[in-house]
Amino acid sequence: MFHAPAAYLYEGKNSTAYYCLKDPEALVIFVHGFKGTSLETWDDFSSLLIEHPSFANCDLFFYGYESIKGQAFDQGQELLRFINNNHKPKSPFRNRNPKMYSKIVIAAHSLGAIVARFAILGSIEQNYDWRKMCKLVLFAPAHNGARIQSLIMDSLDGFYKVIGGITMFFLPIIDDLKPDSAALHRLRTETEDYRGGPEHMLLNASVLHVFGDRIVHNAPFCFDVFVKESPIRNHSHKSICKPMLINNYLLPIEIIRDQL
Repeated sequence: MFHAPAAYLYEGKNSTAYYCLKDPEALVIFVHGFKGTSLETWDDFSSLLIEHPSFANCDLFFYGYESIKGQAFDQGQELLRFINNNHKPKSPFRNRNPKMYSKIVIAAHSLGAIVARFAILGSIEQNYDWRKMCKLVLFAPAHNGARIQSLIMDSLDGFYKVIGGITMFFLPIIDDLKPDSAALHRLRTETEDYRGGPEHMLLNASVLHVFGDRIVHNAPFCFDVFVKESPIRNHSHKSICKPMLINNYLLPIEIIRDQL
């Protein structure tokens, strides 16, 4: 094992850190999607990465947030503050911490992709130096919008599919996820403004999507790059971001590793 036991962070909702025991070179931040949670969304990611040699010099943060509250832009600003407060190594488990990370990889799923993009756009607007170290990796991103009915039904169980579904239709975040929403229009417009400029590579995400995803709309977004394995078959919107030894599905780990 290359990391200290799980440490709970005060920012976000049940955010959890796994600090590496060696001098850290990189920080990986995981951002879940709609109705997800800091750790459960990513399934075996935490247990696999703390024993993976390629991540021995990485601090691992699993960020949690109230995904059905506020708006996507609001959540992006919260994530921006979280990254800004944690962009320098400060583990209590190490005798000393270096001055900075050499890389920050933000891995996001579904709605988390929108939240992460707003955070990165905010880092450009605020001219934070740490943004130059960032790279986005997105799993089944919702930045082209989602099929709202399917999204809600997929996130609820039993009786709550009826009562909870009706209630959720009135949440601002649901409007943000509609393909023609003002939030997604703003996200695309502001991202396109940086095409070909100094911030191009920062906003140039690596994307993995599911063949026939029934939740989000699969399509190119601005100047993103689909990883060569896209689209993935025999996986769902939920499972695409979950590495599993049992079926030898380790592609999510490999994609993030390639950005380090």
